Amino acid sequence: MDTYITGFDIRRMTGVYNHPTLLGYLSAISFIYLLSKPLSREVFLLLIISFILLLLSGQRGELVLLFACFPLAYLLRVSYKMFGVFGSGILSLIIYIITCMNFESIFGIDIAGDNVVRHVLYAGAYQVAFDYFPLGSGMATYGSSNSAESLVYYDTGIEMLWWFSKGTAFLTDTTWAMILAESGFIGTGVYLFFVSILLFYCVSRNSSIYSCAILSFILLESLSNPTFTSYVYVLVVGFAYALFSGGGMRENSYGD
Repeated sequence: MDTYITGFDIRRMTGVYNHPTLLGYLSAISFIYLLSKPLSREVFLLLIISFILLLLSGQRGELVLLFACFPLAYLLRVSYKMFGVFGSGILSLIIYIITCMNFESIFGIDIAGDNVVRHVLYAGAYQVAFDYFPLGSGMATYGSSNSAESLVYYDTGIEMLWWFSKGTAFLTDTTWAMILAESGFIGTGVYLFFVSILLFYCVSRNSSIYSCAILSFILLESLSNPTFTSYVYVLVVGFAYALFSGGGMRENSYGD
């Protein structure tokens, strides 16, 4: 897929993938992982290569998340130390409930004329979850690769937007919108709770700032990409989990 960096006539690099998002995603995670290694000439060279690939992918979101994941990583460590694995899962659930209660004021739900695909998907998902309370519209009805013919899109007005006719290229752009619409408020809460438990279990196994940063990056990435539903992304999540379970990431000598 040929796409170009906004504002420049520069083609975004995709590497071996069909979209630059995956290249940016893997480059950013590789960069964080390499930061955990003792600095050497080889590590420094790989850091430069990873960062250049991230820039060439043209993924501004991943570039921002590369820096945003470290503050969140610090919060994950603090939460685990204060509340433990289960308590942190409960805290995540409380934050989710508060967000749902204030969803309209935070995000808005006016779909008509909105060209920001992911914003529309979230707004539509909230509307679907509300209309099909409490367990959502069911599998393969919203935000998944099998939902292109779903009548739910016509109920929300999404079918009138220009990108709807592009099919799954846009409809599968985010994980949580799909889960919210298809599983409802209760199903999403249960799913989020177990994801949080897994997340903080990983922190309990390896709480280095770099390990937590990778987890934070994956979590933030899931807000705008199918991180937990696309097999390519899930492979990366599994690789990250293997790093945690083996204790392979540690604090290096030049950072915390």
